[in-house]
Amino acid sequence: MQEICVIVINYLDSKMTLRCLESLRNEAFDTLYVADNSADPKASQDFLEMTSAFLETTPPWQLIASVNSENVGFGRAINGVIQADRSKGGGHRRYLLMNNDARGESGFIDGLIEKANESTGIGLVTPRIQWGSEWVCLRWYHRMTGHISRRPLPGSFPYATGCCLLVDHRLLGDEGKLFDERFFMYGEDVLLTWTARQRGFDVVCAESVMIEHEGSASSSRGSYFYEFQVAKGHWILGAALAANSWDRTLIQVLRGVYLSLRALRRSSQFRTTIPVRAFWEASRAQPNEQTRCRA
Repeated sequence: MQEICVIVINYLDSKMTLRCLESLRNEAFDTLYVADNSADPKASQDFLEMTSAFLETTPPWQLIASVNSENVGFGRAINGVIQADRSKGGGHRRYLLMNNDARGESGFIDGLIEKANESTGIGLVTPRIQWGSEWVCLRWYHRMTGHISRRPLPGSFPYATGCCLLVDHRLLGDEGKLFDERFFMYGEDVLLTWTARQRGFDVVCAESVMIEHEGSASSSRGSYFYEFQVAKGHWILGAALAANSWDRTLIQVLRGVYLSLRALRRSSQFRTTIPVRAFWEASRAQPNEQTRCRA
């Protein structure tokens, strides 16, 4: 088993992905997987030309590029890469997941590994991430309502965002899957953190390691896609985090109130009915998601 590989998912923006790859050029790891999730012939061709040109500059690690025939979502794309890696020779001890709109400072991977080596109980390590003018380590997710906060609140738990995340191979399932594929995007990192903590692993922040994150590179905030996937993710999380049927019912009620108010606020903010419509459609689909969570 090799030590570490990096996984980056490209979506419709090979120039942004190239900037991410350039920030990785002098980092210490052995393999980089870049998977294209564009499902667009022109974007996929640009991606292949970009990776081919980048390889001509002879990076100090192996680069393996692939193109998905459809946009399979973030978690499923990551799972596919990890499964392919494990089939080639046992996989890696650690996987670094990095958004294509993120860029690390020099030596940031060494910093993450140093933090991970502090204890055998550490399963996930996140750096300090720049979101606009803010620097964020862990965020907090309220189990009952789905509210996300920068500070702990009663009933909330810390989670590490998938923007840049060092993952121990012990968190992989029997089939080599890391993320729950019911999520298309948004929410899979919250459930991963919850599951890791339930299994006794520590989730920590390497506060001295900094990366820049542009944010919302694969979606437009206020768009139907973004609003629908966020609401859907919250509903799936509600069912997955419930302890029993009574707990699930209470979560459903509280989450319904919170998410409806969130949709109304965002519709007012963006002056469009899109957030309300997206919330309604996601809510109509959520009973099926809850059934699948219990299956």
